[in-house]
Amino acid sequence: MEDLEALNKGKIQAVYNYDNWMEDNKEKVHAYEAFKESEDYKSSQVKKIADKLRAYMVDNNYYDLVIPLIRKISPAYDDYYKKLLEADEKFLSERNK
Repeated sequence: MEDLEALNKGKIQAVYNYDNWMEDNKEKVHAYEAFKESEDYKSSQVKKIADKLRAYMVDNNYYDLVIPLIRKISPAYDDYYKKLLEADEKFLSERNK
């Protein structure tokens, strides 16, 4: 449980303090992106499972129905979600430079 709490806190800090987190973790992020593009990852069971999970979520409207409902009933999650979108936008614009 302690590990999960630490992971969750780190995820929240990354979203709410994107610039600082990215500066501290830029090398790890680049290494992760390189790994995700590697043939080792693309041919792995982990990738197959991730693809199946994503397809299941899309097929069952998780992103279209569930996430909006959670955002409606949880102001804290809605705030986190908005910050997540901002962080994603910054990340993608930095990556595409």
